[in-house]
Amino acid sequence: MDSKELIHMSIAPIFVVFLLVAIFTAGACAQEEYAFVTLWPELPQPWYFDDPYGVAVSGGNLYVADTFNNRIQKFDAHGKFITKWGSKGTGDGDFMEPYGIAVDSSGNLYVADTFNNRIQKFDAHGKFITKWGSKGTGDGDFMEPYGVAVDSNGNVYVADSDNGRIQKFDPDGKFITKWGGKGTGDGEFDMAYGIAADSSGNVYVVDSGNGRIQKFDNDGKFITKWGSKGTGDGDFMDPYSLAVDSSGNVYVADTFNNRIQKFDTNGNFITAWGSYGTCESDFSGPHGIAADSGCNVYVADTYNSRILKFTTNGNFITALGSYGTGDGEFNTPYGMAIDSGGNVYVSDSDNDRIQKFDNDGGFITLWGKRGSSDGEFDEPFDIAIDDGGNVYVADSGNSRIQKCDNDGKFITKWGTKGTGDGEFYWPQGIAVDSSGNVFVADSGNDRIQKFDPDGKFITKWGEGGTNAGVFDSPRSIAVDGQGNVYVVDAGNGRIQKFDNDGKFISKWGSYGTSGGEFNWPQDIAIDSSGNVYVADSGNNRIRKFDTNGNGITNCGSFGSGDGEFSNPCGIAVDSGGNMFVADTHNNRIQKFKIYRAGKKGVAAEIDTGVDDGFVARSTDFFHTGSTGITIGTAHEFSAFLRFSTVKIPKKAEITKAYISVVPTATNAAGPQVNISAADVANPSTPTTYSEFYACKRTTSTVNWDASTWTAGESVNSTDISMVIQELVDSYDYFAGAPILLLFDFADHNTTTEKAQYFAAFENAEYESPKLYIEYYQKGRGIVGSIPSEVAIISPVENVTYETTTVDLRYIVNGLTRWEGYSLDGAENITVSGNRTLDKLKDGSHNLTIYAEDLRGTIRSDTVSFEVHAVAPTITNVKVTPTYAVPGNTIDIAVDVFDSSGVLWVRAFVTKGDKGIRTISLSLSETKEDVYRGAWRTLIFEKCGIYNITIHARDTERNEAFAKPCQIEIISDTEAPKIVNIVVDPDITEPGTHIHISVDVFDVLSEVQDVKCTVSKDGEEVTTVHMQDLDKDGTYTGTWRTMFFLAGGIYDIDVIATDNKGNEASAKADVFIVGASSEL
Repeated sequence: MDSKELIHMSIAPIFVVFLLVAIFTAGACAQEEYAFVTLWPELPQPWYFDDPYGVAVSGGNLYVADTFNNRIQKFDAHGKFITKWGSKGTGDGDFMEPYGIAVDSSGNLYVADTFNNRIQKFDAHGKFITKWGSKGTGDGDFMEPYGVAVDSNGNVYVADSDNGRIQKFDPDGKFITKWGGKGTGDGEFDMAYGIAADSSGNVYVVDSGNGRIQKFDNDGKFITKWGSKGTGDGDFMDPYSLAVDSSGNVYVADTFNNRIQKFDTNGNFITAWGSYGTCESDFSGPHGIAADSGCNVYVADTYNSRILKFTTNGNFITALGSYGTGDGEFNTPYGMAIDSGGNVYVSDSDNDRIQKFDNDGGFITLWGKRGSSDGEFDEPFDIAIDDGGNVYVADSGNSRIQKCDNDGKFITKWGTKGTGDGEFYWPQGIAVDSSGNVFVADSGNDRIQKFDPDGKFITKWGEGGTNAGVFDSPRSIAVDGQGNVYVVDAGNGRIQKFDNDGKFISKWGSYGTSGGEFNWPQDIAIDSSGNVYVADSGNNRIRKFDTNGNGITNCGSFGSGDGEFSNPCGIAVDSGGNMFVADTHNNRIQKFKIYRAGKKGVAAEIDTGVDDGFVARSTDFFHTGSTGITIGTAHEFSAFLRFSTVKIPKKAEITKAYISVVPTATNAAGPQVNISAADVANPSTPTTYSEFYACKRTTSTVNWDASTWTAGESVNSTDISMVIQELVDSYDYFAGAPILLLFDFADHNTTTEKAQYFAAFENAEYESPKLYIEYYQKGRGIVGSIPSEVAIISPVENVTYETTTVDLRYIVNGLTRWEGYSLDGAENITVSGNRTLDKLKDGSHNLTIYAEDLRGTIRSDTVSFEVHAVAPTITNVKVTPTYAVPGNTIDIAVDVFDSSGVLWVRAFVTKGDKGIRTISLSLSETKEDVYRGAWRTLIFEKCGIYNITIHARDTERNEAFAKPCQIEIISDTEAPKIVNIVVDPDITEPGTHIHISVDVFDVLSEVQDVKCTVSKDGEEVTTVHMQDLDKDGTYTGTWRTMFFLAGGIYDIDVIATDNKGNEASAKADVFIVGASSEL
């Protein structure tokens, strides 16, 4: 593609539209910026989720608690995106992992803001209304509320999970009553997670730890219960949520049985569907469920990060999500490499395969499936290509390297699990130098190994530690043109540079979030000029350095829009300088290019034209405003705006567009406006109501939540870039063609009120509305815009904060093309609004906010503040056992102390960079300052190395992290051990009791059954089931012999079985002295 510069159009007089394609900069004085080019796969709608836990439906719309993205997303019944709101934080409208959501009959949304220990209430468009709750045990207090429900009278029920109770409130949060307590009796709970109310006011609670559902009346009086722990019909394994349809049927998300179960209102089983997997009717840890009035059931398939829609009988309808298994779709893509022809190779890790694309994302081929045979993979992490086009894959779960040709044909392999030369423990990074030598980041062994092209061992270096030349989980590796080796030392948050034989040269970086720090960096790439690119995964950004570690630029921030990332774990750069990023948790690849180096473009005026002469043919249907705004005033409210001779080139890359107006009247609440456009060139002006609705429209429609309007104050619409982009990409469009924007009012106000809303924009008193469009075209500069002013609201000048977490809040009074901040002189970080500064160090700080307007003018504001905080102290982290098999429980204990009080303690379980589970630790009832919890691993948990990181926060919001502990999940094929068989007596007469005892233990799994079979001459006499009464591993049983038993030798075969089906046996015998026996 040709290099392009940014162009901005200002079109008057009518409405203002403004649209943005992602542009990233390191700061106000950046010498390079990267522009988003494309991504794949391109979804029909922005269905990007990160472990969604909650779903709710109302009025045909679907609401999703996008839990680990800390936001709520809203879609229509067909999955079309409407709006989203929320970010990580503690302010109004912010969330700390929202888990449960519910909608009342008025369309208001209630969110269980779990780790903020509160409930937040919003209107249907995401506007904050109120909140209630704080951490505690009193009435109206919460301890990690997970579920919320609303009955037909508007009463709100909250599953106050860690307090083991249900609380009931009125719609404004006023406490009414409560019931429950921790226990196993009727009306008691062990982790009450999900909650729902039926049309009769009955309340259903998922009593997860007890493996059951409990039903109450709306005052908490117990009615019935059903379920127990198990896998049969009506049994549950850690159920999470439930929903009730209009017929009173109850649907339960049976989470770790990976299925949905349907019951009648009394708990009688009706049907079930689902199993573990990734196909359209499979689940991986389904947590959220909702039923609409149209006989549809929506399931939050949490660990597959998608929403599934079914009929009430379990027939699949559709799926919303970014994950996929088809050609060109991904499930957690990690490593990337580019061959000499510009083809892009991606390690599609959780799909256990390699995919190959052309330089623009066109699918070419794929190979691999899950397994351990040649050409099969178990979570391939990284990929490298030599000068001959051969492909090397770090087959991490199989602890080996595989070599293929560029079409995936197997050539060779080397490596097994171990610590010796040529052995690996979860290898994650791989690179090839110009001589064909292969370098492997042997992550679990904390070392680098070097091989020749055929896998012959050459040398190694490194061990666990924090000093120069040693590593803590090295994740990736790259080699420059001079043969220098760069290693991503992830656990130490740094990059280390070595010569080709492993001699240490230099290092840079440390763990953190500021400009010179990394947060679990995952991948590294080097371009032909020797520049170093690092996927700073935990900070959701890409960082570029020169060969000595001097910063050049940053790009990216957290999110799912173009140019935003969710844990980017792979990066590659082609010979043309294009940058490709594996946006791992968004399950996509993004491509960027440098669009500008050096000085900014020169501003120049652009011709614009506007049609003023709208004609009203019928006063029954239209009202004509003085500036050409035509308003429909019958039946439904509508309007259109026509702009003539809009000189946007065909196929231009639209980067920003939105509408900004200055109303003449104040409205208490703005309407919901759906904005589309007539999708043909030179559209005619509609003259009647019917002509307006007969216009052929773009498929793209943008919803504008036009909140409260104040006379004389500017109002900006939401981003409408997709609408304008569809126009300029259409076959009939030409430069200079008019644009006809169409406005439909989606709320339910009266016709008169609707007319008043839009009539307020006639602008007889204030400046006319304008349409702004910003786009890329070769050889043009940035045009239009008024210089922006910026002011910092928080932190406050010369204030001392007794916390390591401070809110960053600021205002900008104009349109900007870039905003960012610098803390203590570090490299600038791009932002798109308020955020939280966390992990601040004690001492003095200087913060500068920059805002760059559309002409390239840069404004800034600076404050100085102090931080004097003491983070919690974390000691004595104990994780037992250190290795286990899928299905085992991992116990976690840790000492945490803070003089101001501990707010919460959590354990984060990760595998590679992928979040697996967040576990809340509870204060021990017997030991002061000791917090305990358990990770109940899934029976289908993948084998490999897992990290458990303890995270603690005090009441002043100071936070501390402990060094991660590693455990290994392994496959159990070992049988139990049987020792010390004792038969007493071993010689006796018929009619006596023979006591049998045996010691049985299983290192990896639980002993499920021990029995002994008594036989004589090959014929079975009896079977004795043995019990471990003292829980010490000694199993005992008694054979009560009969008086008429024949004499002779009887064989006793002891058989022990563990919960993985592995068996072991041992033998003994006993002599019965009888009439027929011979001594």
